[in-house]
Amino acid sequence: MRDELKQLFGELLKNDRITKDALKRRLGTGPLIACGDETTRKVLELGFVLDMAVIDFKTKRDKTVAKDTFPLKGAHVTEVKNPPATITDELEGAIRASFKAYRPGRSNGTEVIIVDGEEDLAFLPLVLFCPLGAKVLYGQPDVGLVIATVDGALKARVQDIYDRMTITD
Repeated sequence: MRDELKQLFGELLKNDRITKDALKRRLGTGPLIACGDETTRKVLELGFVLDMAVIDFKTKRDKTVAKDTFPLKGAHVTEVKNPPATITDELEGAIRASFKAYRPGRSNGTEVIIVDGEEDLAFLPLVLFCPLGAKVLYGQPDVGLVIATVDGALKARVQDIYDRMTITD
């Protein structure tokens, strides 16, 4: 399963090509979701408004990111615990609840899930529970940004992986 998770789940935009225009051409109008600190920081820095972000204040598992890096004022923040290489019921529940509250076309503010632990696998429940047409962005360390367009095929691919995992309490 580890090799499966290393495969790209969308289009890779290499670091030297990440610009506001390059992202704008690829994003469309669906919900915009960022998974990971560097991805969230970059997307916000380029002036995009996120519908949801999952962060843990770390990059590459150990490098700490300053909490003031993210403009969380006005965001709806949920804090959860989630160990590395794990998806807990708590993380999954927070993601489900955030999407349940999501209303397209209404300014609900950004939903931010702050993980005490690791958000390395949060991409999977984000894809499973977000609406079709959403764009889920995540980082490919030292390479670039992956833009996953959520459709039925991607949800099925992720569901297959998810079904083989053990979700912990």
